[in-house]
Amino acid sequence: MDRRVVVLWKAVLASLVIAILSAPIAWAASGDLDPTFGDGGRVTTVFQNILHDSRGEAVALQPDGKIVVAGFSYSSCCRVFAIARYEPDGSPDPSFGGGDGKTRTQFVINGQQRHAEANAVVIQPDGKIVVAGETDAGIGNGRFALARYDSDGTLDGSFGDGGTATTVFAGSAAGATGLALVDEDKILVGGFAGDEFAYARYEPDGDRDLTFRGDGRARTAFATRSGAETLVVQSDGRFILAGFVCRPECLGGRFAVARYKSSGALDPSFSGDGKVITSFSTGGLALDIALQPDGRIVAGGAVGGRFALVRYTVAGALDDTFSGDGKLTSDFPDAGSANGVAIDEAGNIVVAGGHAGEGFALARYTSAGQLDVSFGAGGLVTTEFAGNSGGAADVLIQPDGAILAAGVGDTQTPDGLALAFALARYLP
Repeated sequence: MDRRVVVLWKAVLASLVIAILSAPIAWAASGDLDPTFGDGGRVTTVFQNILHDSRGEAVALQPDGKIVVAGFSYSSCCRVFAIARYEPDGSPDPSFGGGDGKTRTQFVINGQQRHAEANAVVIQPDGKIVVAGETDAGIGNGRFALARYDSDGTLDGSFGDGGTATTVFAGSAAGATGLALVDEDKILVGGFAGDEFAYARYEPDGDRDLTFRGDGRARTAFATRSGAETLVVQSDGRFILAGFVCRPECLGGRFAVARYKSSGALDPSFSGDGKVITSFSTGGLALDIALQPDGRIVAGGAVGGRFALVRYTVAGALDDTFSGDGKLTSDFPDAGSANGVAIDEAGNIVVAGGHAGEGFALARYTSAGQLDVSFGAGGLVTTEFAGNSGGAADVLIQPDGAILAAGVGDTQTPDGLALAFALARYLP
């Protein structure tokens, strides 16, 4: 070989070795932010300006990988339903809303604009988006509020009154906190009315389903004040509401769970009367619920300002194969609440919520209730945004195993920091 060619190859190889040795080594690890999503794994969306906060409350994934987040922002007078849709990489979807991936809905009751907040979202098989939450109609007269959108983000005029529907529970302020599709095309909503669990079922056109509990709505009383914060439907059509008895701020508040037959009647095969209450040493409440493939029920929430989980057997008893007695609280100091719960294909339990001064907080537990040390730092992950405000409100597991959390976080605008819809995606 020509000597000049040999010298050239030696020089090239030497340069490659130097480049490799001097380059920082970055190993992708479970719980790391996904660098292919948004800006280094994070996305924020402002709906108006720094004087009007925007908060994401629920997230859903379309079959095509697009991401829908529902929550609220402000109009000139009131809070309004706010929905944003993102491409799989976290960029705004220009085919949704006004071309910027966003849309908002003002509720008008008796000719007056009213506050409204979206708390739950689902995607219909036909691509339409259903959102549920609450709206007020004067002091003490809140009601369930629903809206349905076509796939382009416009209100679906075939649903309710021009795309929206509300339900009053006589004599009580009410709000919807959970949402699911049942019987292929009906809509089941859960929440609170006064001091009781409340739920309603709707026809595809937004009218209440009058074959359900007589007039399409019902309530469940516990021995003390209560409210449901989430809803999940089992594969056999039975459904579960979870929340609290007492009030979240009450000393001694407790997790409360109720299971119903598909007809809406309490299921006596669950804890004898369909209801179960779980106490901790300090006040607590359940905020989200997930079902394992074997039917066991995982409720997440808060106890004493910390993440908390409870697992129940199919029959509603505490599952003592989970953390020894069926209950655990997190190792996050001052973590706030576990607002979202999801279970991955391996049976691990992912919880997401808020961490004081840190933004999003996530933890992953094994099916036995032990922190999964292969995730983040010993099973725990925190994610800051532009400031220290906010937290995750919901979490889901994508088909590829990636973890997507949505909620609220600070973002920098030309006018200063603003609270905005916030998303973060993590490697599985």
